[in-house]
Amino acid sequence: MSSANYQQIEAFFNRISAFDSDQMMSLVDQYLTAEEIELFVDYIEDFYGIKDEEELGLMAQVIICGYVCAKESRIIN
Repeated sequence: MSSANYQQIEAFFNRISAFDSDQMMSLVDQYLTAEEIELFVDYIEDFYGIKDEEELGLMAQVIICGYVCAKESRIIN
């Protein structure tokens, strides 16, 4: 990873660490619809075999945060 990419990602995490849940959801809403979020959840459930709703929610948050980070840093077009 280039130094510039590393700095972009680090800046993203520094920025979102100050967010409350409403601010984070607003950021997620910029990139994903409710239907697209459900695709993430369905994928996690099918691929990893996770059925527990709490585990699904946590995994979805982690994966969606990574996706949003990549979008924000322009790693994903």
